[in-house]
Amino acid sequence: MSDQGLPYKRILLKISGEVLRGGQSHGYDSKILGDLANTIKKVKQTGIELCLVVGGGNFFRGAEHCAELITRVGADNIGMMATVMNGVALQDALKTVDVASTLVSNQPYAGLTEVFNASKHQADIAAGKVIIFVGGLSMPYLTTDTCGVVRALEMNCDCMFKATKFPGVYDVNPAQNAGAKHYANLSYSDVDVTKLGAMDQAAYVLAKENNLELIVYSLLPVENILKIIQNDPTVLYTRMK
Repeated sequence: MSDQGLPYKRILLKISGEVLRGGQSHGYDSKILGDLANTIKKVKQTGIELCLVVGGGNFFRGAEHCAELITRVGADNIGMMATVMNGVALQDALKTVDVASTLVSNQPYAGLTEVFNASKHQADIAAGKVIIFVGGLSMPYLTTDTCGVVRALEMNCDCMFKATKFPGVYDVNPAQNAGAKHYANLSYSDVDVTKLGAMDQAAYVLAKENNLELIVYSLLPVENILKIIQNDPTVLYTRMK
């Protein structure tokens, strides 16, 4: 890594499933998926080791689909399976650009995933594989944000990159207020990011208690992550620690 880049050896990238669908109502935007695979390859070429956690919002968001006939537990279980579909898509996309990856979950899914083993998957990532964590934490009521923080800590990552629709954290929803204030830097001791809509309470508490550095940025254009790693001042994002 260049001396001008941010000093990360291993990062966890948490990808919102909603961003993968692009302008479609559901599913994938093939260009976004392909560009993401190529960018992940370029990140690896900088020497950084990479884990991924992917959401399932392009298919199903558990907390938003509770109804009279679907309980929160049932909806969350469906949402966790949606993340597995996204993991399979990402793994195939990475394969097309010659990046080796492993799908990992807390429980096996139809022979598609390996069951999480911290020692084995620490060794896999050190050997050059991208580890794609799917299925959340296999527990309802816990979001993929929480899964991202837990996996980042278990895999000894230096930082968690949270890829969303917006370029960082704002004081109010930027989609609803053109005058929203953007934060370039935040401290866990200064602000509760859950009140800013940046992440859920469980994820926030875990990240704060374990001093996990967090970068919130816009996944699109997908080259943003590479530019942030290279400390490019033209990219807007929020750095929290």
